[in-house]
Amino acid sequence: MLKDGKNIMDVLGKYNRKPRFNYDNEKERSYINLQGLVEKYGKDKVYTVHALFINTKSRFGESPIIVTDDYIVNAPKHLLDIVKTMINDVDIINLVNERKVGFKIYSYYGRYGKGYSVEWVQL
Repeated sequence: MLKDGKNIMDVLGKYNRKPRFNYDNEKERSYINLQGLVEKYGKDKVYTVHALFINTKSRFGESPIIVTDDYIVNAPKHLLDIVKTMINDVDIINLVNERKVGFKIYSYYGRYGKGYSVEWVQL
């Protein structure tokens, strides 16, 4: 235990490159974006988060990825910093691994017209 009450393994864990999220990465999942999810299921569905990643090989730079039961969701660029922070938060990692984190989709109108984002919810 460190002076500030943190566990030393939580601190060191930020620098280990092993998988952080426990999910079935062998399962076949289709890629989809938030608009596609809304068109398919509407805005009221709650999705369980299985993992969060940053796609570093995108044509448009880094982009956030949310793994759900059935999809790999290409999340909007405006969620990049939030997802990066979540990936480095041991409490969020544990909650995701316990399947206690989900999201709902909402729409908004911005400079470029209609957009979509997520509201993180407790499951």
